[in-house]
Amino acid sequence: MKKGNNVALFLAAVLAFTFFAGVIPATAEGGVQHIEKTLESPFLKLELNADVSVPKENTQLTIYETDYARSDAAKWIEMFFDSADAAVEDGVNGQANEKRNLFYPEIERKYGEGDVYTRYIAYEARVYVDYREHEVTDWWNMAKVDSQAEGLKTIPDQAKTTALEWTNRLASTIGWDGLTLSACYTMPAAFPGVVPGATPDPQYVGAVDTNPTGFYIVEFNRVLSGIPVAIDKLPYSDDTKADLYGDVLQVYIDDDGIFRVRGYYRSFVETKKEPMTISLDDAIQILQDNMDYVAFYPEEATSVISEIGLCYRLVQILDTSDKDVNARTEARPAWRFASSVNRNMSDVFVIFIDAVTGEVLP
Repeated sequence: MKKGNNVALFLAAVLAFTFFAGVIPATAEGGVQHIEKTLESPFLKLELNADVSVPKENTQLTIYETDYARSDAAKWIEMFFDSADAAVEDGVNGQANEKRNLFYPEIERKYGEGDVYTRYIAYEARVYVDYREHEVTDWWNMAKVDSQAEGLKTIPDQAKTTALEWTNRLASTIGWDGLTLSACYTMPAAFPGVVPGATPDPQYVGAVDTNPTGFYIVEFNRVLSGIPVAIDKLPYSDDTKADLYGDVLQVYIDDDGIFRVRGYYRSFVETKKEPMTISLDDAIQILQDNMDYVAFYPEEATSVISEIGLCYRLVQILDTSDKDVNARTEARPAWRFASSVNRNMSDVFVIFIDAVTGEVLP
């Protein structure tokens, strides 16, 4: 992957660490601008309140195209099963692959041994890793950052250290790098059919653990030229649009260590550079003109927009009928305005404005 030097000068890797939390440090090149502004329409009110790292005018931004991530089979087995010679069950080679949506055997990874199961689904660019069976529910609307998980001895800093060691090993062994720690989310204790804090449904008592513990999800965003790839997910389905989830890896941790990894990972290739012609002020005006027509629409009439900054947005370039549609995309630099990361929730406001063309991106 080629790296763009211009943007990297003003957006350090720490930007990716803090971008989605809405806190952006000062930089030598572009500086920081505090935005506090109210935008109103007949249907919606946006309260913009964020520190924004602003690059220099006409900064050259790198445009990327994405593809399937490659890996060496022996290195993959070494990463997840401790030895390249481990006696694993190969779920890809020698089988009727296309009937199981395995179109690229040389890229696919599907190995298991004991409780450990790993898979890279190429046509979705999706990563699955299970180290042991542990049923949990991701209550993202109740997640907290850096809080102590209920019932665990492990503290958030220990969870982050464990996850960082894992991603560092992933980079050194398989070569999948470019991941930056975004946040450690603390998930509440819960089990199927029960909302945390509510009275358990009698049908589940005795059938499952009625004294569950919380857990951590340590999240890593993909970073390109110092700019993070946005991971917001569409809250609805559209036959003309693919489910393009940005590159991210989520490491699930409890007192026994990592029990699951989920996410998406692609390869990125630089195709060209284009000047950033849409300033932050331009983007705010475009936001005001389009705020009533965004794909992500909140349930409340007022949204506090605390996350503002440059990101890469994956843009669909193939028809949804093409099996490569999720893996082969264009990564466009865009201004992102958001109340929080949208994880298929309808009460979150997010809009992406192309930093080169001014187009509102899906």
